[in-house]
Amino acid sequence: MASEDIIFDDNVFFETILGSQCDNCIFYLQNPKHNCCKAYPQGIPPEIWTGKVIHNTPYKQDNDIVYKKSV
Repeated sequence: MASEDIIFDDNVFFETILGSQCDNCIFYLQNPKHNCCKAYPQGIPPEIWTGKVIHNTPYKQDNDIVYKKSV
């Protein structure tokens, strides 16, 4: 989906316009192939990436690594 597409009833609007909580986390890893971090090296679950789940408490299979704001 193109960045100019706006869908109000789906996650595309959130991610395209506002970005992900993960972008501001110290554990986020820049990877051109997929969104990953130290908690999820194989890929951040969509529910966390899109903000449906705020990752400030442990979540399934995150090895107790949670969101921590980068400075």
